[in-house]
Amino acid sequence: MPSVGLTACLLWGAAATYCFFEAWMAFVELIACAIGIIRNGRKFHRLLGIVYQRFSLLLLFSLGLILLFAVFWVKMGLGRSPSETLAFLITASLMMLIVVPSVKSRIDKIWMDITQKE
Repeated sequence: MPSVGLTACLLWGAAATYCFFEAWMAFVELIACAIGIIRNGRKFHRLLGIVYQRFSLLLLFSLGLILLFAVFWVKMGLGRSPSETLAFLITASLMMLIVVPSVKSRIDKIWMDITQKE
């Protein structure tokens, strides 16, 4: 049954990395919204909608990350052997190679949304 554990750790690494990345990006976008509100209070209601969306995403993906670790680490007991840890780290690293290149464009997009004229 070790192959089931390794497969689960591969999926866990990818899903945990994605949830962490999305939660982190939502946090960065919340900071950008706060800067936008401070810089231009006239757009408060529009920016408040963006804040609500980003806070909802932050909450959703943070809870997803907590749930993933609760299920895989606590409930299933995975990630304790060196091979399971290595499988997790390999897929987490590969997932980062996929998601990290989009950071700049996502930050640019939220900044454009915040600074655009009404």
